[in-house]
Amino acid sequence: MISHELAQHLVAVEAFLDREVLVEDHTEPASPFTLAGAHRAWQRHRSCDLDACACKRVAMRVLADAKKLVPDPRIEGKL
Repeated sequence: MISHELAQHLVAVEAFLDREVLVEDHTEPASPFTLAGAHRAWQRHRSCDLDACACKRVAMRVLADAKKLVPDPRIEGKL
């Protein structure tokens, strides 16, 4: 069994890797996103500009189609 401190450290490292280091590829994904995958991509690319990041646009489309996100009406043409 791991210590509480180690468990907290692992959670922090995982959160860091998930949100900071893995934001590399802004191209459209090669295969369709699952709902969970779209959610992760949306979080990872949260700081990306929607016009410049195809990955974020695809994730937003999947989340909007699933009614998990309501896009701003001003960006409807970008999806």
